[in-house]
Amino acid sequence: MLHSRTRPEEYLFLRKAIGYMHNYPGLIHHPAEELIFTCLRQSVPDCAALCMQLTEQHNEFNILETTLFGYIDHAQRGEMACRELLKKLTNTYCMDQFEHIILEEDEILPKAVAWLTPDDWRNIGCQSNLQLDPLGDPDILKHYDSLYDYITAIDINLQSH
Repeated sequence: MLHSRTRPEEYLFLRKAIGYMHNYPGLIHHPAEELIFTCLRQSVPDCAALCMQLTEQHNEFNILETTLFGYIDHAQRGEMACRELLKKLTNTYCMDQFEHIILEEDEILPKAVAWLTPDDWRNIGCQSNLQLDPLGDPDILKHYDSLYDYITAIDINLQSH
């Protein structure tokens, strides 16, 4: 993707993928995690540094997603330098997201399960916006139909990227 002859639908795919990450994790999932981090910092002080690191990453993802939208616009207009930078930033973004998820799943979530009480979880659930989950609303999912169609239709050799 994002080769010298990038098709318009590839930019649409990229915009929708970044848009999904910006709108779902960025606006719904991360705020719920922040509630978990707050409880952990209060209950398990040695988790504070890692919780702060994850919070900073959430903020960095938000900034990078906004930056990526701008580079997509410039690259679509044929600006080769922006296309190369977009490719580099997108790869970095994907790797950073992967490492972030591993940190959460391997380090923080096991601590949360071990240390947080049922009352903590109940409070987190009440305060979070999980009822806004777009995966539970079929009308919101329609917005991502072309993203799904594109992903299932492309034939990419993942080893070459």
